[in-house]
Amino acid sequence: MKAKFYIPLFILIGSWGLFSFVQDEDPLKELIQKFQKYQNTYVQEKVYLHTDKPYYAIGDDIWFKAYVVDAQTLTPTTESNILYVDLINGRDSVKKTLRIPLLAGFGSGNFELKDSLREGNYRLRAYTTWMRNFGEEYFFDRTIKIGNAWTNQVITTTNYQFKKEGNNEDVTATINYKNLEGFPYANKEVSYNVELDFRKLTKGNGITDANGNLTIHFVNDKPFLAKSGRITTSLKITEGTIINKYIPIQSTSNETNVQFFPEGGDLLNGVKSRVAFKALGADGLGKDIKGFIQDQAGKKIATINPQHLGMGYFSLLPTAGMDYKAIIQFEDGSEKSIPLPKAQTEGAILSVNPNLQDSVYIKVSTNLDYYTKNKDKVFSVIAQNSGNIIYTAKSKLDGLNFSTLLEKARFPSGITQFTLFNDAMLPIAERLIFIEPKDTLDLKINLNQRTFSQRSQVKLDINDLATNGNAISGSFSMAVVDETKVPIDEDIESSIYSNLLLTSDIKGYVENPNYYLHDINEQKLKDVDVLMMTQGWRRFNWKNIHYNTS
Repeated sequence: MKAKFYIPLFILIGSWGLFSFVQDEDPLKELIQKFQKYQNTYVQEKVYLHTDKPYYAIGDDIWFKAYVVDAQTLTPTTESNILYVDLINGRDSVKKTLRIPLLAGFGSGNFELKDSLREGNYRLRAYTTWMRNFGEEYFFDRTIKIGNAWTNQVITTTNYQFKKEGNNEDVTATINYKNLEGFPYANKEVSYNVELDFRKLTKGNGITDANGNLTIHFVNDKPFLAKSGRITTSLKITEGTIINKYIPIQSTSNETNVQFFPEGGDLLNGVKSRVAFKALGADGLGKDIKGFIQDQAGKKIATINPQHLGMGYFSLLPTAGMDYKAIIQFEDGSEKSIPLPKAQTEGAILSVNPNLQDSVYIKVSTNLDYYTKNKDKVFSVIAQNSGNIIYTAKSKLDGLNFSTLLEKARFPSGITQFTLFNDAMLPIAERLIFIEPKDTLDLKINLNQRTFSQRSQVKLDINDLATNGNAISGSFSMAVVDETKVPIDEDIESSIYSNLLLTSDIKGYVENPNYYLHDINEQKLKDVDVLMMTQGWRRFNWKNIHYNTS
């Protein structure tokens, strides 16, 4: 039996050293020097926890191995010797904290899931003391589901219906109770309690109908607060046998939020550019929409069709004095008009295409008004990846457009941030791109036999096909599970790839992060590029250089 695995090479042998410097004394060189001083002063770390399973049951142990790396080099940290790992319940209460010693950036530990724990969604949060200087958004944070074997004898499915009443959000939850054989728990007594954002909304009692359904109604009168919570129900199966179930409330609304993100930051009159969009439901997941863009005269000028998880883009050439809006059609058939960001009368925009065969295409565009006022002024572009300067360029503004092709091989794996600076070295446009992993180990694992009896010895022969038989040193971890009992969807789960190269450098929830790095193809490269255009936050902000803040 053979299996192939791909391991990130940066964990094993170190980082890249691709730098491009300007030679003369000028503001660009001064900014680069400030940048490097900043990186040396505010060293950052990243944490990844490799757990043995994606979800657990009460009575299990959560086993994990910790990888703590320098965020700039992605090599094991030399900054910290202790890692703190929190187990946090659905009420945001820390149930237990482990203090894990680190040896050369690596450590391991386990949480014992005692019977006193309730089933539900928990979080694993990991950080070093040094990381606390930069805020919780830099911590490792992962949600895991912990079930209960006894309560799992009762299967629940919940259907939510939402209605807006003034500023209130009315919710009707229909909960269906069945046993493992699929038969309903009919005519059973149920008590319930509804909590939202740690507020108790309502409680009561009811009886399931002939199909095992119980209907609960509640009102969220503070929709401006967090909309997540849970319904706690106690189902009386027989006299003396009560099963508690904890049902998550992801949202109290079915509204879809649609946002628009002009490439580089702004729309500019007279300059054609791409506009990315993202449609998210109240649960934070991508939603399918369709629609079109029309100008104020009512003319349809672009079509809106998401390409992946509610995200996509269209092209737009704004005209001075013209306003634009999107007409969006939602899955339920409703329609909404959303104004686009207003185009700037003058400025410069930055567009990047990372998906050419061997090159990265960069283009800087201005309109006539801006060009007239700034002709012959010097503009600069800096590209950095994880605190490493990858590319710099400067040029006098002697035309409306500047473009160049860069060899893709010079860019390391992960997120690269392109920034356009004006003559005062202030950032005026930005674009993130993602370069697919290429510095990897191609591991092949051979088993000593195809089938095994219980408790028989298993021998593994691990070979790396990428290094032509040359010896390598590194730290590895492996989890072995029965996929018939613990099925795993590789696209949905997070991996060391997607964490260190992708999600740790951008803010907010990324749906199905490993999709972008598992079995990479042309379509996935397009999908991750539109993710880069719509995911606003990044680990590094150039304003920190100007104000010398962390």
